Amino acid sequence: MGWYKRFFGKSFVMAGVLVVSLGAQADDFTFQDRWLQNGNDIQNTRNAPFERKIGPENVGNLFVKWEYLTLPETGGNSAPMGSVAVTPAVDGQFVYFTDWTGNITKLDRETGALVWKKNFLNDISAPGYMMNFSTNTPAIVGDILVIGNNYLVDAPLCEVSGATPTPLGCHQGNGAIVVGLDKNDGSVKWRVKVDDHPSSKVTGSITAVEPILYVPVGGWEEEWARTYPNIYKKPIDPNSSYPCCSGRGSVVALLMQKDGPPKQLWKTYMAIGNDANRELKGSARKVLGAEGYWGVSAYGHAPTVDLRRGLIYVGTTNSRTAPKLVQLCEKARR
Repeated sequence: MGWYKRFFGKSFVMAGVLVVSLGAQADDFTFQDRWLQNGNDIQNTRNAPFERKIGPENVGNLFVKWEYLTLPETGGNSAPMGSVAVTPAVDGQFVYFTDWTGNITKLDRETGALVWKKNFLNDISAPGYMMNFSTNTPAIVGDILVIGNNYLVDAPLCEVSGATPTPLGCHQGNGAIVVGLDKNDGSVKWRVKVDDHPSSKVTGSITAVEPILYVPVGGWEEEWARTYPNIYKKPIDPNSSYPCCSGRGSVVALLMQKDGPPKQLWKTYMAIGNDANRELKGSARKVLGAEGYWGVSAYGHAPTVDLRRGLIYVGTTNSRTAPKLVQLCEKARR
């Protein structure tokens, strides 16, 4: 638990660490004073190429200029509550970040003063688009903040637990959702669903190559196979077993529109599933088997875009089932 507490234990953003007495004045902000998405650029270099004020000769003089508490320091909060587990986005005078209490917050970067704060469940969600919290760095595209939804790994479906959704509690299983917020006041400009599977979510940040958004879609369905009844037959029989698996990871390309929600350009799955599109032929289908091949989330990071080669690089997690031939090989090996 040591690493967990060190990573999540701080419940404040110390953005002033990066500006201190070396920072620009409020009226000196330029296009260089921006960090508009998770890796700063579409290659995810996390590099600030125009930064010239901090170097080996003065980095030891940095100190905390201000701090902003996402939760009061009472000592009674669980480890993740209030944690800021993302790189804040910076656009001129303002800083934007999400936290594990289910909020997205805008602060003045010079003073740490709160400009606005919106709660995903109370202010951003809508029927069929319920969002617990986000672990995304907001992608800033013009006046729009683009963010996807997340829920805890062990968070149950509310229909199974019988509870009411909370940021770190049960979730509604509304699928993987992306929202666009007005950066000026935090109001919702649009919502779009990029996957309908109830276990799907957007744990990794979204990469913006204006006007296209690249969304990594993941999920955590294998946990359901261990603990859930069959949620697809109503009423739910608590003595039934969840039929694993039917969800799979993907990368989705969305084209932003002048008005209204973005339109889906394409969607590429990370696993072939049951080959509903009949991509496999003959003996290849026999290798796949009736159970198919599921899982393989695009999980926990932002896609890296290589415009010169026309490629997108994305990391994935484990599969949830294996093709029939692989299962037979493993059985024979054992």
